[in-house]
Amino acid sequence: MDIKYDDITQKLSNLIDSQEFKQLESLINEFNIFTTLGIDKAELKHSNFLAYLLDPKRNHGLEDFFLKKLLIRTISNPQIIKTSIRPDDIEKWNIKRSYVKREDENIDILVVNEQNKFIIIIENKIRSKDDGKQLSTYYNRMKARFDGVPIIGIYLTPEGDIPNEETGKYEPIGYEAIFKIIEEILSTQKILEGTDLFILLKHYLALRKYLMNDGDLKKLCAEIWRKHNDVLQVLIGNQPENSALGKYIKDLISNSKNFSLDDSSKTYIRFYPNEWNNIPSLKSGELTKSKQILLFGFEIKKKSIKLLLTIWPGEKQVREKIYQSIISSKCMLFNIKESSSFGSGRKRICNFNIIKANKKNQNLFDDEELNNIKDEISTKWKKFLTEDYKELNSIIKGIKWKN
Repeated sequence: MDIKYDDITQKLSNLIDSQEFKQLESLINEFNIFTTLGIDKAELKHSNFLAYLLDPKRNHGLEDFFLKKLLIRTISNPQIIKTSIRPDDIEKWNIKRSYVKREDENIDILVVNEQNKFIIIIENKIRSKDDGKQLSTYYNRMKARFDGVPIIGIYLTPEGDIPNEETGKYEPIGYEAIFKIIEEILSTQKILEGTDLFILLKHYLALRKYLMNDGDLKKLCAEIWRKHNDVLQVLIGNQPENSALGKYIKDLISNSKNFSLDDSSKTYIRFYPNEWNNIPSLKSGELTKSKQILLFGFEIKKKSIKLLLTIWPGEKQVREKIYQSIISSKCMLFNIKESSSFGSGRKRICNFNIIKANKKNQNLFDDEELNNIKDEISTKWKKFLTEDYKELNSIIKGIKWKN
């Protein structure tokens, strides 16, 4: 991009002084008790707070309001679960005698109501996914303990993800449902205004932008990109490398002669095999500089360096073809499970650990560590080229692209 120095400084000044940038800065720097205490992404702490709100017997003054609203939201238009309980029934019920437990037989949140006879199992996942037979195990344990009592499973995640394990017993619920209930509390429960709980709920509501793709934040960022695209591109293109590691890794890739670099950032160095240029279907990516829909990439962090293989957004049929070929190959290098919700976003399908900090306070970018780190990267890179890459490339090249 050919922009003169004086133009760049003026455009940077315009960006910094813009109303949108100041608004974004205010959002990012806004005080929040949950983020200050470092619990904004701590799964256990979220479960503790939600269990508190759900429990009618606790001292929040909400009685069964929160519990009723979540239960109604879950069974009103279910995607997966089937239950004989109706929203109208819940509105009429007095469920103040429900009891709420944390980590009962490892269940994140368990709600039991013996009067109206229902059980709620909540599995809360912030930054992880369900594992193995975890969900069915919880369900079967409660079924055995409360024989004949209807059980409602809730799989709670920031974006309302579908569980890995297909039990048919857990309804996917996003945190947006939680935030909507809190908004309703703040707008209708006037008796709470000015109380500690009111302030706490407002702070929790502000976590929306940290836990999920907040709509207002996305609109604001989109407006900044629209108005200041050229200077933002200059900033991206001139990010400092993570010490000398970024340059070293780029040189490794370039010197192999068999790969070309794609767009990179401070923490990601993306590349692809030159021979993939000869496969037209792979040149159907929408968000990559090279138009490649399949990219390798080094992920560089202070505590770890990983080598990834990612399917990028692009032509749906090509993505599905790659995905199905990977599943049918049963190759152990791929860390991907068969799923009915493959989606349209980026999908990591391989994850190789190159280096992991071996001490709690070790920083991979320290100058003292640099030579040892480079040697280890070089060794792992050579191993990747002679072993894993050959197997991965063979699977990709073996795909029959034409039906």
